[in-house]
Amino acid sequence: MSFLTRWSLANRGLVALITLVLAGFAAYATPNLKQQLIPSMSFPMVSVIAAYPGAAPDIVESEVTTPIEDALRGVDGIKEVISTSSESRTNVRVRFDFGADIDRAQAEVQQALAKAKLPDDVDPQTFVGSTDDMPIIQLAATSGLGEDALTERLNAKVVPELEGIPGVKEVSVGGAREKVVTITADTAALARKGLTLQAIGTAVQGAGRPFPVGAVTADGSTLTIQAGDA
Repeated sequence: MSFLTRWSLANRGLVALITLVLAGFAAYATPNLKQQLIPSMSFPMVSVIAAYPGAAPDIVESEVTTPIEDALRGVDGIKEVISTSSESRTNVRVRFDFGADIDRAQAEVQQALAKAKLPDDVDPQTFVGSTDDMPIIQLAATSGLGEDALTERLNAKVVPELEGIPGVKEVSVGGAREKVVTITADTAALARKGLTLQAIGTAVQGAGRPFPVGAVTADGSTLTIQAGDA
């Protein structure tokens, strides 16, 4: 028999009193505990999103993503940088150690981005994530209107009304399909003229900074088509 067991058996009254005191304290403290279904919690990450209209992924990589990564090298406390370059945009996620002052980290990232050598029309935006950013309510809308008309009406009338509700941080409309222009090549005609799919892309691009206009699809291969100012 252990010492604690022997002591408890020899002092039953004291043990009962201690138990009652602890139970009373728990009954008093429990209703006063702060409880939240989803407590506010910030993640040690700053996201950098930059749009570069008209740029293919390789152009985004060389002209936007890489300069941003180079600029971030001067920021202290960075644990990891993960970049994703896609058509017309880049997403750079900057991870910091847990416990870092995320507001200060975001400010330092913004200062670094201000020094980055980016195209004139590229304006990177920074965001920090927290549980407060999780959507609380999701609504669905249907209408006899076309998709474009419905999306336009939701953005013009419904979104402002919802954003005017006290406590609402953000309202966004999603689900609309993006418009693309697709060119399907006649490979036989191209072969007769000694042309390739790359030649079509070059012809469409022309001169100047490219901007996306769609894609060429032939024999299971797809090429992004860009056009530029003549």
